[in-house]
Amino acid sequence: MNFVSSSSLPSEILVKILSFLDVSSLLRVAEVNKLFHQLANDDGIWFRVYTSAFSCRMWPLAQWSASCWKKRFFRTVANHHFHWWRKELKAVNAYTGLPQQTEHVLRSMTVSWELRLRDRNGRERRHRQSRAVFTKTALILRWSGAGLPRYPTISSLQLHAVHTGAPGWSSLLLDLDVGSAPSQILGKDRLVVLRSLPHGVVVGTWRGDNKVAFIMVSLHFHRLVEKSFMGSPSWSPVLRTRDPSSHRPLGPRGRPARLRAALRPARRQHRHHNCCFMTLTLLDGFQEPFWCESAPVCIQQVLDEQSDYVGDHFLMDHRSAHGQLRMKLVWLKDQRQFFLIGLDVYISVLKVNKHFGTTY
Repeated sequence: MNFVSSSSLPSEILVKILSFLDVSSLLRVAEVNKLFHQLANDDGIWFRVYTSAFSCRMWPLAQWSASCWKKRFFRTVANHHFHWWRKELKAVNAYTGLPQQTEHVLRSMTVSWELRLRDRNGRERRHRQSRAVFTKTALILRWSGAGLPRYPTISSLQLHAVHTGAPGWSSLLLDLDVGSAPSQILGKDRLVVLRSLPHGVVVGTWRGDNKVAFIMVSLHFHRLVEKSFMGSPSWSPVLRTRDPSSHRPLGPRGRPARLRAALRPARRQHRHHNCCFMTLTLLDGFQEPFWCESAPVCIQQVLDEQSDYVGDHFLMDHRSAHGQLRMKLVWLKDQRQFFLIGLDVYISVLKVNKHFGTTY
């Protein structure tokens, strides 16, 4: 039996064959070799893809520069998606102050999350999420199973949002230098040690060989859709100088600031009952998100002889560059739930200046 190599076929025949492929297949074929990369980017193919997808009238190819139709196609698709999810996110939940359809938009756009771990030799490993859990105000991601490296060998960690229908497309959400990042021991049992890293990252390692058992990341819903499609900005806006007397107060008269704090246990095979994910949403007096954060925290049991509440008392203390949150809780045994009896919120002056444009 004689086999015909694709390189021996005329380019016209190969272009004709490629014209029957969909967009996703064209992008994959373009990664095969240099010849297929050139043919898969043929302007005639993308002209037919564009006119077929958007049912527009046929323009003469001579009116447009070479390789413009591929760019026009993706620009049009991006604009369509942008206007769609902006419209979907207009409805705001009156309780959380966040868009109601965040989960719906992310699921409809078939967004998944990829973890990229780089070792000290520069080798990179990519891991698709094992599980994604949506709460009312946050998304909790988990990676587990075989293939995870030993914790001391990890030099950097990156989290990307990827589109399953667009190979090669990704949006950087998190870039963490594991070697220099401060870490904190959250808890341990006979098998697993929990470490907390910045930006809501939790790493569980086996006590025997220090190999990573699982990695969990908690992402707050605030601007999560924008970050998943457009990435996180690498720069901070310049503060505008304003008259301090004309700033918008955090809680103006008649419209106090609101705070929502949700606690969710970090569900996994090895439970640590003093650890959970905290989702903090602080709104200003105009019901706009002021401080939004999702991070792992520890709940410690304390003695409080002056309290009027009967039950075990606990303290949760969370600190970050934006501020500090202290919550006093009492465990109601009959209801099997925590009851909040004390709350202290401290906000960084830099955070206030950045949000309101003041210079305190």
